Amino acid sequence: MKRFIVPLLTVVMVISIIFAGCAKPAPAPAPEAQGWGPMAGVAVKPDGSPYTAAMVALFSYSDWAVCANEMSVSLVERAGGECTIYDPMNELEKQIAIMETLILEKPSFIILHPVESAGMVPMVEKAVAAGIPVFNLDHKVMTDAITAFSTHDQMDCGRVDAKYLVALADETGKEYHVYENWGQMGHEGSERRHEGFHEIIDPDPRFTVMESPDNQWAYEKAMEHVLEAFPAYPELNAEFSHNGMVSGVIEAFRTLGILYPIGDPNHIPVLGIDEFPATMDLIREGYCDGTAVHSPWEEIDAMVKQALLYVCCGQQIPAVVMFDSFLMTQENIDTVRFGAPLVWGDLMMEEPDWDQWPILDLPDKYGVPVPTVDMKQPGY
Repeated sequence: MKRFIVPLLTVVMVISIIFAGCAKPAPAPAPEAQGWGPMAGVAVKPDGSPYTAAMVALFSYSDWAVCANEMSVSLVERAGGECTIYDPMNELEKQIAIMETLILEKPSFIILHPVESAGMVPMVEKAVAAGIPVFNLDHKVMTDAITAFSTHDQMDCGRVDAKYLVALADETGKEYHVYENWGQMGHEGSERRHEGFHEIIDPDPRFTVMESPDNQWAYEKAMEHVLEAFPAYPELNAEFSHNGMVSGVIEAFRTLGILYPIGDPNHIPVLGIDEFPATMDLIREGYCDGTAVHSPWEEIDAMVKQALLYVCCGQQIPAVVMFDSFLMTQENIDTVRFGAPLVWGDLMMEEPDWDQWPILDLPDKYGVPVPTVDMKQPGY
């Protein structure tokens, strides 16, 4: 039967053209018929056309970013809208060019995961002045022009790792020389993680910290820097990474012959941020002591809900949604948070079906309920 499909379609197209002038326009589909799940129809305009979203990514070479990017598309589509991902590959000039193009195309809203917190200020202000709401994800753009912001307490991500090391020093009586692996200098999130860590560590005379060069959030760079630093400075005996670069750190330790599990007297404490799949494996295997919770699933769930409530429903929303952080270890790795598995990274161990990931049940204190069609104000 396949060989007849193309001719049949051709006939249908010809007939459609002949009678186009006589046919009545198709009625706009009912909003509730578009999308699926509880948000179906929310991102549908009164004329039946979809609201359009642009996810201006940071990059797509880490699991955190992939989760945020793909879940933004899934959540907007569940509401009946359209969402396109634009990947600047962590290059400021490319992200600026993307924003310039979008300002001309005028999507209904933009979700921006900025390459630089200061560098993207002019483009955010230009987009908002053009009437395009900009929803700022994770790393804050330093302007009041942003429509809303969704993040974790970035300083607390650094604090919880530092508090673990302080407790460990209390327990062992050791002094610790910590190697700090930077995420990306100039990123608001990375700068604040650094600040939170040092807020706890610096007043304690048992600690000294050596900082790495810029890693651009890449585990390969972290591995390279650890391979250089630890042989050169044998006093180093602890490690703190600004994100999931701990997998590169562990591989460097393995290469250097200094990888020992927790409980071994030669174990070097390793702390990170983010629940990356590789980090989860290393925590379960006992090589990584813990990681500060910083979930893209939580942040993008709140961000898309903020956008849908504001742009598609005409509702007031909180200007900032900030999630608390805490240390994930072997003891709490398999718990549930907001009605879903705590570890988003576990859901990425195999090829994920983004459309099957639950919509999170965020507590009322965050002010972002699940948008539904009955929340839409007249004209939306």
